[in-house]
Amino acid sequence: MSGLIFKFQEVLQEIDAIAGMAKHYIDKDSTGVLPQLRSDLEQIQWQKDGLSCAWEIPRNAPLRTVRSPGTYERKEKGSRPHLVAELTSKWMLHPMRTGKEKAASRFSLGDVASTAIRLFDAEVPTGDRCVERGDGKKEPIAEWHMEFADAASPGCYFHVQVPWTPSIPVPRLPTYVVSPLFAFEFVLGELFQKGWESDASSPSAHLAQWRAIQTKRLNAFLRWQTEILSRPNQVASPWLTLKQEQPDAGLLSA
Repeated sequence: MSGLIFKFQEVLQEIDAIAGMAKHYIDKDSTGVLPQLRSDLEQIQWQKDGLSCAWEIPRNAPLRTVRSPGTYERKEKGSRPHLVAELTSKWMLHPMRTGKEKAASRFSLGDVASTAIRLFDAEVPTGDRCVERGDGKKEPIAEWHMEFADAASPGCYFHVQVPWTPSIPVPRLPTYVVSPLFAFEFVLGELFQKGWESDASSPSAHLAQWRAIQTKRLNAFLRWQTEILSRPNQVASPWLTLKQEQPDAGLLSA
């Protein structure tokens, strides 16, 4: 991997912003997930420089949405089944200090950066939903993983994969810069079409903070893509050119 660099404070703010915006969409049994994710990230700030630290939402304690009563379609209540989403993630982080910082201000990504989303029929009790594929419990209706590639990946650096049965690794669908929090907003926008559109358009301090962070990252991503295609003397197809590129470590941390 290129070891993309993020600022701790920015990611902490990202957690606070989505927690404030999305509180009515988070299942009551998952209300502690984002605070725990935040606390874990703060603790990593104090770890030794370069140490490999797992930062995750574990599969046995996912970030779960409330029931979507057919609101993933515009016609709403006529749609079945009713759905809930469960989000889990795992990023490997390496704290980075400059000068005499006691707490690291930045971290670089290690070789794992994946967020998984699973959709279940809301009628299936949480205890009957599979935790690991093949565990004999109810499999999700749909599942996809939003990831940053490792150095050996033949697909786009930022991509989405679907775990097919039997297991095949393609397609690797291109996507944007996707943190676990960005992925959660994507899910909310899909499952709660009108509700999230209204809530994510209503002025608030949390929305302003969220917009600032995500706009900065998306602009950096789009500039990077444009710069790649603007290089003189390109020979390969535009798609192949984009697929083969990996971003500089500082893409998102300027």
